[in-house]
Amino acid sequence: MDVKCVRDIILFFAFLGIFGLNVVALQLERIHCDGKHTLPFQNVPIKERLYYPLLCQRCNESSQQVILTNDGDVLVIDLIYDNVENTPTLSNGPLRGKGIYRFQKIAFNWLEKSPEEWDFNNFTFPAELHVYFYNTKYGNYERALPQHEAVAIMSMRFRVRPHVPSTGFLSVINDFVAQVTTWKTNVTIPTEKRLSLEDFLPQSLNYYYTYTGSNITVWAQWDKTCLTKIIWIDMEVPLKIHPNQVHGYEKLLTYSGMKQMYPLKEYYGPKGVIYRSLNPDKGNAFYEIFWSTGVKAAITSGRVVCAGKHIIPYDEVEVQIENKTFSPLLCENCDEHMQSITLVNNGEHLVFNISYGDTNKIPTLSNGPLRGKGKYRFQGIHFNWIYKTPDDWSWNDVKFPAELHITFYNMKYGNFEAAVNANEGLAILSIIFHVRKGESTFMPSIKKEILSEIIYYPSNNSLPMAEAIKLSDFLPRSLDDYHTYTGTMTLHNKPWVSTYF
Repeated sequence: MDVKCVRDIILFFAFLGIFGLNVVALQLERIHCDGKHTLPFQNVPIKERLYYPLLCQRCNESSQQVILTNDGDVLVIDLIYDNVENTPTLSNGPLRGKGIYRFQKIAFNWLEKSPEEWDFNNFTFPAELHVYFYNTKYGNYERALPQHEAVAIMSMRFRVRPHVPSTGFLSVINDFVAQVTTWKTNVTIPTEKRLSLEDFLPQSLNYYYTYTGSNITVWAQWDKTCLTKIIWIDMEVPLKIHPNQVHGYEKLLTYSGMKQMYPLKEYYGPKGVIYRSLNPDKGNAFYEIFWSTGVKAAITSGRVVCAGKHIIPYDEVEVQIENKTFSPLLCENCDEHMQSITLVNNGEHLVFNISYGDTNKIPTLSNGPLRGKGKYRFQGIHFNWIYKTPDDWSWNDVKFPAELHITFYNMKYGNFEAAVNANEGLAILSIIFHVRKGESTFMPSIKKEILSEIIYYPSNNSLPMAEAIKLSDFLPRSLDDYHTYTGTMTLHNKPWVSTYF
């Protein structure tokens, strides 16, 4: 007799013990359920669809209690609120027109395996975090569960990562998991460790896949609740867990004494199309920056048309170039070591937030076209994406349509926020990229694994400082050759006059 058959027999009798012998005549064998998909999807049709933004109201409301329970199948997290009015709700997105869905519970769902790229070394965490909501028109979760599309479940995968902070709630519950390793055990986490539903969710709810499937609890295969349709919302942004946190969950046991982390559930897989959400803010966040060379900012159809900046090469732009002699640009403290670097996806640019620890070590720029205007202090670095790049700047069809912008502000204004509102209060060094085989200018310091953690907005990741990094590492070898002019910032809706070179 194989392991799955033994498990089914144990499960059947456990079910009888919980729900009574009166179900025997109604249910003598397990039914097969559609279940849900798991990321990454395999051989499933996916279509893109624009939804209204998901709206999670009162998600930042702190719960009064947090209770961990081993229900014999999964680890359940109950957030207890003092009254129903403070309980979070979910609406819009794929739920639009169906009503408001109220938060019910959270559970770890264990999978057969995890994709190798989501693991780290020999550490694997084959799990999804499921957040349950029910349609409020049915009054409670039990009444909603038998109804089609009356329950919505938000699902998030885990990635094992040692170099980034784990998702916040894990550090709170991790110390208590050891107290609920066996079936029917529970523990109440001390009240000073309050959690909100927001602590369990990714920073952005804009990116997800949605489809209808079924309930996937182990009991659902026997009580027929997996015959009703459930709305699944699989978030595209994963949660993070540190390798040191994995071991505690491996000790969780089922009703039969087997490990929860390696289940033997069987599902056919939902039929039909998976819909991938387009960014709900796309109409506003799909930045089309109109550059009108030599034209002052004007209001056109309610939109500011900015002078922006030129793009090298200038051949396609009608500009007049004059030769002029400047004193050499002077970059002081450019060889000072940076203390920390945080990479930020702000929805428009990849930004380097850089700290030096000591104000006196922050680099400054002067002379050249800045002569007579004062010293400009280093503010930050970001990639500015451009609409195209010359063919001869590419390599084997590999293109990188970007400029590196290094921003400085005039110190006479005291800080960046004040300088940004002043004409020529900012100076921006703009450097374009050539794609060439071989060692890059500074990219070896940014590993692919680091960038993979910040592909979605909003997100950030600290850059390991194993090697000394300086502003000079981001600069060309010589600052003698450049073009300079005044334009405006190329950030969306920020028409500030700046000096470019």
